[in-house]
Amino acid sequence: MLDATTSDLIIQKINRAGLNIYDFEYNSWNGQREQKVGSKYDGDWFLYSERVSFTIDEVAPEGGQFFICETKTECDLIWQHYEDLKSLAGPYRFRSQDGKLVAQLNSGLSLETGVSFQTIFEGLDNLTVTNR
Repeated sequence: MLDATTSDLIIQKINRAGLNIYDFEYNSWNGQREQKVGSKYDGDWFLYSERVSFTIDEVAPEGGQFFICETKTECDLIWQHYEDLKSLAGPYRFRSQDGKLVAQLNSGLSLETGVSFQTIFEGLDNLTVTNR
């Protein structure tokens, strides 16, 4: 059985890759299925279990965010939102192998940094919500 991947472990992987991120903000709705959080682009509402936003040193004070969902289906809606708005959301949009994570990063990142984040996010599997 695979070990669970949590937001804390994702942050550790990012730091180990030498990508300097900080100023974390966590929105966890674990056990509160009725709670919904709006997108900042067009007022749509999405269900997810955990959202982590952060500053990326290379583009500070800008950064990125990732969402962890209970199911791939929940994250499908978030993924489609960012795909539909890629001209606003930028080129750095990623999904995990199991489809239960969507990440979106600031478009001002260098290609090298974007590829480093891509390797991490797209390589993730067996995601679970962090108990906070």
